[in-house]
Amino acid sequence: PAGPHAAQAEWEALPPERGRADKHLWGLVPGEGPWVGCLEAVEGYPIERTCWLGLLLLPPQARGQGQGRRVVEAFQAWAQARGHADVQLAVVEANAAALRFWTRLGYELHRTVEDRVIGLKTHRLQVLGRMLR
Repeated sequence: PAGPHAAQAEWEALPPERGRADKHLWGLVPGEGPWVGCLEAVEGYPIERTCWLGLLLLPPQARGQGQGRRVVEAFQAWAQARGHADVQLAVVEANAAALRFWTRLGYELHRTVEDRVIGLKTHRLQVLGRMLR
């Protein structure tokens, strides 16, 4: 479970050599309803012209209805309009549902990162990417 300062820590976290202007955090709101999730991205990471999608959160009741696909497609259009050539992200290898979701959206395996501590567990991460048209 997220701790009391998790949201602040997520907002403040930046990869090396990236500044506050490179980071974007969106609340996902369908129409006039309440927030249903969030998306976080960092421009120019890990290399220039790449946009790193660091976090996409949707609650279980919002999944399986095409909302995730629509959010990702809108994000990709935004990244492309800002001059990015591709989008990259990492998925915990044990999260088979997330790997299926990203693969269906055209993301392909770039590399595996082993022994990354996330929360209280150690995970292998699958770094996926997709070129933008």
